[in-house]
Amino acid sequence: MPTNLNGRSTKHGELTQKLLDLAQTLEPGGRFPSQAELMRQFQVSDRTVLRSLHDLQRDGWIVRRHGSGTFVADPSERQVEMATTRVATESRTVAALALTFVPSRFYQHCLDLLSAHVEEAGLSLVCHHAPNQASYADALPLAALNPRGFIVFNYALLPIARRLMEQDHRVVMVGVPPAGVHPEIPIIYSNHEQGGYMATRHLLDLGHRRLLYSRIDLSLLPQTLRWRGHLRALREAERAGLHTNNALLEVERLTAWRNDPDLVAAYFRQPDAPTAIVVWNDSEAISLLTILHRAGLRIPEDVSVIGYDALPEGEESLPPLTTVDQHLDTQLHMALDLLAQPVTPSPSQSIVIVPTLVQRASCAAPRSF
Repeated sequence: MPTNLNGRSTKHGELTQKLLDLAQTLEPGGRFPSQAELMRQFQVSDRTVLRSLHDLQRDGWIVRRHGSGTFVADPSERQVEMATTRVATESRTVAALALTFVPSRFYQHCLDLLSAHVEEAGLSLVCHHAPNQASYADALPLAALNPRGFIVFNYALLPIARRLMEQDHRVVMVGVPPAGVHPEIPIIYSNHEQGGYMATRHLLDLGHRRLLYSRIDLSLLPQTLRWRGHLRALREAERAGLHTNNALLEVERLTAWRNDPDLVAAYFRQPDAPTAIVVWNDSEAISLLTILHRAGLRIPEDVSVIGYDALPEGEESLPPLTTVDQHLDTQLHMALDLLAQPVTPSPSQSIVIVPTLVQRASCAAPRSF
């Protein structure tokens, strides 16, 4: 079943009930607490408060007046507010579809950004997590809502996206295609080949020559543009006369490292051990930082670590994580713009965003440099 991000569940549902109870104790026309006041009182995020306020507005318990604030609805206003808001919700819904194996923190970050843009545009957002072997049937609950359009995460959902387009639904893919694949759908993605090149080039420029590449699923690596960019940076260094060593961190070794910090320390004590680690994404990089710290290794004095995605957590990691920003916020804003334009996006329309390097404190020159 789809999850209505303006619906009621878990912490969001609990807050909605508390705010409903509060609204029923106040006089009609009375001022309702502000978003900031509710965040402080109930110790919840701004997104949770906004979702709950939307629920109350949709059901006619409160009215939100631009420039004045939020107020408890008069009984006479309530029916009008309910009718008006429900019509707007039905006709101004954006659907998001993703695979369940999409890394949860990355996908949640995408949803947070998308929710903010949807809220700002006065729309509602409904999402569905399709199984790994997804079919068109997985999109039917969303299609039945007759949304303004679909934002589809992950190129593996291309067959479903095609079917949706055949049924006259607007669809925009947000996600990089595999290496060598020409997109067949309106798509927005960051230049992952350039991003992969950028991460590795940064380490090479710092003086690192022995690199370790880490990804949970290495079997998918050869078909990715990011890996192609990594190899391009290494070939470029070799042509410039620099001898490099490129090792892969297998999942079996990573699992052993999690269980035994001594194995980590022994690995990096070797004279030819890598001096820097290129990690597939920030979530994996932050987890790896914990493993390295437990083994007594100093970052970046003993080994440098670079991630990818520029997740907010990377700013708070110890040390703050150097990463590549693929500008997800820009991608999602453009996706909504494509769904809102008068003309249906062309299937051949591709928007490629240039990534940028975010230099923080997890990378430095190797000690021998």
